Amino acid sequence: TTNESFSKAKGNRKPQSSSPPSPPPTSSTSSSSNYKYYNLYDASTSQLRSQLLPATPTEISLAIHNGKVAQYTWYNNYTPSQRSDVLLQTSIALSDPQTMEELIYLEVCDTSRTKKEISSYDVPTAIETLKYY
Repeated sequence: TTNESFSKAKGNRKPQSSSPPSPPPTSSTSSSSNYKYYNLYDASTSQLRSQLLPATPTEISLAIHNGKVAQYTWYNNYTPSQRSDVLLQTSIALSDPQTMEELIYLEVCDTSRTKKEISSYDVPTAIETLKYY
């Protein structure tokens, strides 16, 4: 039956914890000032776009923890309908012409692919995928 199929499918999912993840341990000995900057180049022009400071081990642990908390919150505090609404609203926001141009520009800089290719496939497909779910 449909209910049996749903139960079996749901049973294959990894069970969610009943409480949010514990925060990571913090360390006061790690500092961003101990690291060198990395250059970020425009893939299409080879010109320097920006300099990036790598994350410290503590910042990485905190980012992983925050991702786990966000996933826990997303799964446990929002219904599938609410999650769908968030994705739909995101797709609407990304459909704004100015936002689309910015996404296209950033993707061109990162990948060195043509604006035509990205604007006709990548960005519209990402937006349509968000609308679907």
